[in-house]
Amino acid sequence: MDDSSRKSPASSRLSSRTTMILVGLVVAFVLLQPSLERWSGIELPDFVDDSGQVVEKAHSQPIESESASERGDIGPDSTRPEVPSSDDPTSKLGELRESDNRVFVSTAGLRYRPGSQEGHRIDHVLRHANDDRSRPVHGVFDGDRDEIFAIIDEAYLITQERGPPNATSDQQDGRTVWTIDLGRRIGYVGGQTGERSHHPAAQHLKLILENGTNVVSAYPVRVLGR
Repeated sequence: MDDSSRKSPASSRLSSRTTMILVGLVVAFVLLQPSLERWSGIELPDFVDDSGQVVEKAHSQPIESESASERGDIGPDSTRPEVPSSDDPTSKLGELRESDNRVFVSTAGLRYRPGSQEGHRIDHVLRHANDDRSRPVHGVFDGDRDEIFAIIDEAYLITQERGPPNATSDQQDGRTVWTIDLGRRIGYVGGQTGERSHHPAAQHLKLILENGTNVVSAYPVRVLGR
């Protein structure tokens, strides 16, 4: 065997050391992210798991995998439907109509499909209608079901019509993660951290989409410094 094809002990140690350094940097980022956000006054990127939940900062959450059918990745209807005219007196943001078997389309053209641990993305979003104190951080909407889906529609239209700085996005695991400023309170920060902080108000929406219009999750967030 050619000596050049063998890895020397020094090379193996170097490779292991590099891997350990990379792992250490990732762990350090997760642990220090809250402090960095407080110091910089901006919200840093989150890690999104396969269920559409953001892995809370400085907390390790179990990731539950989903099949393609549960995520809503398969099937047609990935194109954006026509958005009703705003001067149509019969149109109202947040109204959902069934366009296919258990696929619901909102007034603004967002699609809610079967999937998630709750069985449907509508039920997944409505988890954020009430506080969940078992979670480290949990965004909670103000208002009832109709108001929640109207806020999500309004936020989505902001992403289409305005863009930055009102709406910014990141790509994570093939999904588009939007952070949208509604300019007013839409909910509050709940969970254990929210309770300790006396439930600070949130005026931003985190909207996670697949294929442009398929809703994975949506919930209020508080962006530091705003």
